[in-house]
Amino acid sequence: GAAVVLVDAPCSSTGVLRRHPSLRWQLTKEEMDSYPKLQKEILLNASKLVGPEGGLVYATCAINRAENEEVADWFSQAEFERWPFRQQGTERRALLPNIHNTDGNPER
Repeated sequence: GAAVVLVDAPCSSTGVLRRHPSLRWQLTKEEMDSYPKLQKEILLNASKLVGPEGGLVYATCAINRAENEEVADWFSQAEFERWPFRQQGTERRALLPNIHNTDGNPER
């Protein structure tokens, strides 16, 4: 198995609204609701690729709870040892556009 598996999950991209404000009117409720199910399926499949003592990193460019915290909470039921982030004392780290000046801008 792999030492580290990165899941850059398909998502609603709500974390890049600052650069793409029209996205706010393009996303439908049905589309938004479809991402968590897909993300869970991908995480479950990716977890099978992680080797002993390996790690799994889950990333999205979404900022809504359904695609981040709720998916992570669902997955936390799995038998994985969590990697603590030293800065926060938790196994999770959220980078938010309004706090961390992040939105996937390639010009930085």
